[in-house]
Amino acid sequence: MKDANKKQEANQLDTETQHNCILNDTDRDLFISLIENPPEPNEALKLAMIRFKNEYKGE
Repeated sequence: MKDANKKQEANQLDTETQHNCILNDTDRDLFISLIENPPEPNEALKLAMIRFKNEYKGE
């Protein structure tokens, strides 16, 4: 019974933290386009990925 209560509390927290965002047609189309065709990573992102991998490799 205790596990069921914990699960119900977790579900309640998830529901409380959800946010809805209503987009107009232009914004929706842009969002979908970026999800389907993401841009190439720029140099700053590439460097950040390298630093991240070096710092957290093996964990």
